[in-house]
Amino acid sequence: MQAQIIRASGFDQFSSQINAFVDEILGRQYVRYCPTDAWQPHVNVYETPEAFIVCVDLAGTKAEEVRVETQSDALVIRGKRTPPIPAEAQTADIRVHLMEIDHGEFCRSVELQNRVDAERIDARYVDGLLWITLPKRA
Repeated sequence: MQAQIIRASGFDQFSSQINAFVDEILGRQYVRYCPTDAWQPHVNVYETPEAFIVCVDLAGTKAEEVRVETQSDALVIRGKRTPPIPAEAQTADIRVHLMEIDHGEFCRSVELQNRVDAERIDARYVDGLLWITLPKRA
């Protein structure tokens, strides 16, 4: 087993790298779909009798900056969010005192159940939330 160098720009990235290291130690072998330096948006996963529904919090992200794809046994959501800047920053000298809102490249993977019909996946972006419907196979 090789040691990994951990370079974290925030707790989420550090936590993700620790989880990857633990997976490696425990022998969980699977492909990492997302780079470790990308931030991960928060996700809710729901299930109905007909489908799994994934809700991704992407407030402030433009719909055209988001890509949804399936890879092997995972749903992968990628994109980029620019840092929120007040309108006054364009015309005035402004200092940042606190910046907790993640920005830059993001990537989140959600494991797909083998019962998902990948041909009928649907996604819609409403009020900063990306809703992805994963219909179950008949």
